[in-house]
This record gives sequence, structure tokens and C-alpha cells, in this order.
Amino acid sequence: MWAIVVATASLTFAPVGKTTPPDRDPLAVARYRTFNELLQEGEKRVLEGDIEGAIALYTEAQTLNSFLTIGANSWNKLCWYGSLWGYADRVLEACETAVSLAPDNINIIDSRGLARALSGDISGAIADFTTFVEGAGDDVRKFQRQDWIDALEKGTNPFTPEVLRLLFVE
Repeated sequence: MWAIVVATASLTFAPVGKTTPPDRDPLAVARYRTFNELLQEGEKRVLEGDIEGAIALYTEAQTLNSFLTIGANSWNKLCWYGSLWGYADRVLEACETAVSLAPDNINIIDSRGLARALSGDISGAIADFTTFVEGAGDDVRKFQRQDWIDALEKGTNPFTPEVLRLLFVE
């Protein structure tokens, strides 16, 4: 059985009979949380736009559970949505980690391209979008990415607020 323990303004799970007093150190409270709980909460925060909170939870998951690895898709979620929420500079490391874990995944490379473009690394973004276009086959996003490449090569920013809003559902 599990009991819900409220500590430092967040829900934490602890075995029944082993509840943690609210005045305990937050790090001690966090140790009760499993790797997956931390990661799920981090991914939830990414979708809600709390990128700083998500980064903290991803870091906590890695630190407290160093024998487990956060997968490429989780890092990619932080990369993609973090960029869309306006934190491209803060999530570039997550993008690089995702690509290093899945270097042949063109969707992950595409996410890094978005982060690079939004953080000012235009040549890196063009390279990533080109990789996506070359590997996309019949994917309809291929044509959008080619338009982005063309705009970036001309010095134009293709990422209008409307484009960024539409990318949330992609």
C-alpha cells in the first residue's frame, strides 16, 4: 500500500507506515519517488510549459537514479516542447542528449533543428532540417521543413507565433 505524503508543496509517494514528516529535507523526501514518477512529472510539466520545473525533475531523476537512463524520446519531448515554450537555449543540452541516444532518428534531429533555429544557430538548424528532409520519405512535414530551410538561408525567420502554435499539435 502507498500513502500520499504532502511535503514542500508537492505530492510525494511513500510506503504506508514510512511516511516522511513535512519538515524533512526536500532531498530526503524526493528519494521516495521513483525514477518513473520523476520522469512522468517532468514530462507533464514540459507539456504545461513549466520548463524550469521539468528540467529540475529530469535532473533529479538522473541524480537520484544514476543507474537508469532517461530515454531519447523523453529528452526529445523536453527539447521540442521546451523550444516551443520559448526555452530553446535552456533545452539545447536535452536536444543533444536525445540525438546522441538516437542519432538516426530524424524526428529527434528535427527537434534539435527547431531548438537550434530558435536559439540562433542557423547553420546547425539548416543542417538538421536538411537531414530530416533527406530522410523523411513521404512525410508531409518534409515540405514545411524545406520551406524553413529556404527562409533561414535567406535570413528570414519562418517561426512566427502562429507557426509555433501549430507546432504544438505536430
